[in-house]
Parts: sequence; structure tokens; C-alpha cells
Amino acid sequence: MSTDFAYSNAKRDNFWNALYLDDFGSPFSYDLRGTPSVSVPAGSSAASPQTAQLGINDWNEGSVLDDGLFSARLDVSKHRSGALSGMNFGVRFSDRDKKTIWKAYTWTGAQGLLWNWDAPNPAQFPAGFLSSYTLGDLKTGPFLNAPSYEAAVAALTGGRTDFSSLGTIGAAEGSWPSWQVKERDWAGYVKLDFEGSFGGVKYNANAGLRLENIETRSFEIRSDGSAGSSVVNSYTKPLPSASINFTFDDKRILRIGLGRAISRPPLDELRAGQYISAVEQSREGNTGNPYLDPFTSDQVDVAYEWYFANESLLGVALFYKNIKNYVGYTSFEVQTATGGRVAVWAPKNGEGGHIQGVELTFQMPFTSYLGIYSNYAFADTNITEFAPEGNPYPMAGLAKHTATVDLWLSFKKSEARLGYKYHSPYTTGFEWTGSSLRRLDAEQNLGLNLAYHLTKKLSVRLQGNNLTNEPLRLTQNNNDQDVRRYDVYGRTYLADLTLKF
Repeated sequence: MSTDFAYSNAKRDNFWNALYLDDFGSPFSYDLRGTPSVSVPAGSSAASPQTAQLGINDWNEGSVLDDGLFSARLDVSKHRSGALSGMNFGVRFSDRDKKTIWKAYTWTGAQGLLWNWDAPNPAQFPAGFLSSYTLGDLKTGPFLNAPSYEAAVAALTGGRTDFSSLGTIGAAEGSWPSWQVKERDWAGYVKLDFEGSFGGVKYNANAGLRLENIETRSFEIRSDGSAGSSVVNSYTKPLPSASINFTFDDKRILRIGLGRAISRPPLDELRAGQYISAVEQSREGNTGNPYLDPFTSDQVDVAYEWYFANESLLGVALFYKNIKNYVGYTSFEVQTATGGRVAVWAPKNGEGGHIQGVELTFQMPFTSYLGIYSNYAFADTNITEFAPEGNPYPMAGLAKHTATVDLWLSFKKSEARLGYKYHSPYTTGFEWTGSSLRRLDAEQNLGLNLAYHLTKKLSVRLQGNNLTNEPLRLTQNNNDQDVRRYDVYGRTYLADLTLKF
């Protein structure tokens, strides 16, 4: 019998200051078809930086986070000889309270959040506060490169750097997404272990049931930062599982697993408040969903492993998952206090679908100094996200094809590894908010690692990564021609010397 009690608490104060110098208009023209290119249109600020239409935008915010967790568990197990080789029982309990309060700040005496650089009385920066750089044959427009944030603010406000708080953030229109969620989790399980032989084949197996009861309480946040009324959601989930391993000999194993699993949404997705931007030019909002259910997966896995030689493996694994209540993001319109309509993003449960696939693994030392490791996985699904409406993305995070191949060499004092990785396109939440779904293009990466041991204590290593200079290409709106980002990172090299004492 074993038991455990734990308590933890984390508190964090964040403060974010940012100052942007924006160049309005079209300083550059991009052509991302085929080999991407950048050109300078006639009359643009990149061609004549002194004509740039510049604006200043500030972003000042802070948050206070308080995260407390208490948990306890008790496990009882009994091992015995015979076909029923073990009995296991246990209970779990956890109580969590997580709260985040946001604040926003502005400059005292500032005339709003935007300064027009071409106004009759533009802000005057000291010498050295503006910079530009060249990229190939192109020269950028001026950008802000002050010694510090405080120095830039002082230059814009006539030497004033003090802030005035706009107040603690609540759940009203124009507010920030403050939230508090309490979660209480009770769970109990029973598991039986079995072992023996069937038709001359040895096996070990287990079967069990876990019962999970979860209650969440999501609070609205008042203007003074205190918690107001709450929304309660609770559910109970039975989670059965079973697995069996057949050991034919010391080289061949067949594994079969069945089970039901749940994945609970993060606490911030269960928040009760909503946020709507106060910026008229780009009004949108987001909110949590206190009624989110976890998505549930009924799944089966079958794997066969053949250890045909020393340190060698040929394996194949099949899997199928039937998923319900898949969590994704959708948008809906709300009417604001001024009568306008604003699109608000929110997580919601969908119908789900299935995921099925196969994974192949092969590894083998060809000789005592040369070998290979390789893996390929195929995964297919009919699950789609909720956006864009009418043309939704495939399920986020799932690449249909992934592959890895490593060739290694180890000879006396020398080591070398040539590695190749590949994935096909897949949906991803690449940016700050998970609701901003993007499509990441296929990528392949080739890397080389060389090492030489001069002595038992001294070695030198040389690494090269992204040797094919693979770019990152990101598209949006589920349109392969609507390019969001195109980044070329270049090849990277690293040399180091290691000394062991």
C-alpha cells in the first residue's frame, strides 16, 4: 500500500511593454510563387525613406496569476502466483484553483494610442533612435531602435515615463480575458493482472476500469478583480481498458490493447468571461466555454515486434481511434453596446470522427560500426476543424505522413550520424492564439553530426543542420495560395570541444 499527498502554489506577476513604429502603405511587393522574390514599387517608402507614412502604437499590459493545487492518492496492490497474478485498487483526488487577472496601461497625458508621423507636429526622436538595414539590394524604411523602451517613451511624451492604470479587467465589452476556474477531480480504479500460457505461447495481460468524476466552476470577474457568479459543469466518465502481450519466443512479441481515454480541455478554455477588442478598425473577440466536455477516444492498438538480431528490430503497429466530442474553435457574431456586430471566437465540442493508421520501425547494425534506424507513420482521419466555414481545415496536429531515417557510424575514436526527417502538410495553431489555425507545408530536414574523441576526456564535435536550406511556408484560410509566412532560416553549423573531469 502506498499513499501520497501534495500541495503546490505558483504566483506570477507579468508586465508587458511594447512600442511599435508602423510604416503605412506598401513599401515592398512580394511574389511567393515558385522562388519567392521581393521588389520595391515605385514611390514606396523603401525607395524614398524620407516619404514614409509612420505611426506609433503602444501596447502595455500586465497580469497576475495565482495557481494552487492539492492532490492525494492511495494505491493498494496484491501480487500472487497463478493465472490471476495481481490485483490493484486505488483512488485519486485533486483540487485546483487557477486565476488570471489582466490589467492594461496607457501613457499619462498621451493623445490616444496612435501618433501620425506626418502630422503638423510629428514626434521628434533623438539621433540614433531610427535605423534601417539592407537585405540584398533592398533598403528598409526607418524603424525604431531606441536604447530602451523608457527612452523611446520619454522622447514621445516630452520626458514623461509614468503610467496610469486603466483598471482591473472584467468581463464587459472592451475588457481583457481575465478568468478563474476551479476544478475538482475524483477518480477510482481497479485493475487485474494475468499471466500464463495459451497453446504453448506465454502471455501477460491486464484489465481494469477507471471511474472519473470531474466538476469545474468557472467564475465571472468583476471590475475590481473579484470573482462573481459562476457556471458549473460536471460529468462522470467510465474508462475501461485491457491489454495482452503474447511472447512467442525471445525474438517475437504480439501486443494488443483496447481502451477508452479522455483528454480534458485546458482550464483557460473553460473561462466564463468574454473579450472584445476596443479597436474599431479590427474589432473581434474571444471567449471561453465553461460547458466544454472532454473529447473521448475508444481505441484499439495492435503491434508486432520481431527482434531478429542483436540490437535489431522490425516492428509494425496498427491503430484505430473513434473520437467523440472533438474540441475545436468556431466563431459567432454578437451585438455590442453601440449596436455593431463583432465576430467572437470560442472553443466548442464537435461530433468527432476516427483516426486510423500504421507505423513501421526498422533498426539494425549492419556491422559493428555501421547501422540504421528508420521509422515511417501513416495517419488518416475524417475529423475536420470548424474553420474556415464552408472549407474547414483537417484535424490540427495530424500529419498524414512522417518519416525518420538515421545512418550512424561508430569506428574506434570516430562517430558520425546522418539524419533525415520529413512530414507532410498539416494544420497547426502556429500563432499566439490557438483559434488562428494555419497550414504548415511539407518539410524535410537533413543534418550531420561528426565527433572525434581525442582522449578519454577530450572530444571535438561538428554539427550541421538544415543542410538542404529548407524554408518554412505557412498558409491561411485553408488556401494553399494564401501565404501567411515564408521564412528561410538557412543552414546552421556548430563546433564544440568537450572536456570531462
